[in-house]
Amino acid sequence: MFLNPSTEIVPTLATVAECDNVLEQMDKELDNLNFESVVIARRSSRAIDTSGQLQADLSSAQAVKDVYETSVAGLPIDSPARSTFEDLLVKTNYKIFSVENRLERQGKGALIEFSLQNDAIQSKVAALAAVRADVVTRRAAV
Repeated sequence: MFLNPSTEIVPTLATVAECDNVLEQMDKELDNLNFESVVIARRSSRAIDTSGQLQADLSSAQAVKDVYETSVAGLPIDSPARSTFEDLLVKTNYKIFSVENRLERQGKGALIEFSLQNDAIQSKVAALAAVRADVVTRRAAV
């Protein structure tokens, strides 16, 4: 942000040209903040899509795990097929672990992060809009 909205810049403005200059800079800053907000909204949308895809992958892997567990339970202990299914079960458990971690990192965690970033941007926009309104009032008074 080009200025700190908590500082009192408005009383220092003495001419319409100064007010116009400050308003122009504020408009540019608001445009930048709005662009950042759009970018974050797009990232949030992608995170939701990714989360849905990862959730589907997790459901699929858990279904495969259930099939392998059922197969292992029905086979004799010394059967070669049982050891093959046990190996596949270990791989499936790792896949579930991996997908759950990705879901946490790229899905839920990303949405929380984007929400916090958007809240910060919106508070900057509100503060800047308040100062902008004061500058417009000052411009009318000058």
